[in-house]
Order: sequence, then structure tokens, then C-alpha cells
Amino acid sequence: MMIYLFFCLLVVVKITNINRGPIRKLK
Repeated sequence: MMIYLFFCLLVVVKITNINRGPIRKLK
């Protein structure tokens, strides 16, 4: 269970970083 939650957190962080890149470039 803990490994699954950690994996989900890692994916969320990666998605957030990918989304921040283009948004920062546009601004």
C-alpha cells in the first residue's frame, strides 16, 4: 500500500513539473 501511494505521488510530481515548463515559457 505504501509503495503504491509513493508511486502515485511520484507521478503527480512529474506531471506537475511537465505542466509548469510550458506555462512558464508562455508567461
